[in-house]
Amino acid sequence: MNYELRTIQGCPNSGPALDLFLQVLAAEGKDARDVRVREARTDVGGGRLGVGQCRETYALKR
Repeated sequence: MNYELRTIQGCPNSGPALDLFLQVLAAEGKDARDVRVREARTDVGGGRLGVGQCRETYALKR
């Protein structure tokens, strides 16, 4: 299964959030080989993370 983590551009907690996300997936016995991280650059059109423009920063392939 593919998973996606959305982060905020420039947030210093993006790395720790990814680490925690991977730990939770592992604890649940989920396959986290295809985790995709997307970074929100703007919040055009909404008040939620990821509603605006996003760009893929990297995809993990383990």
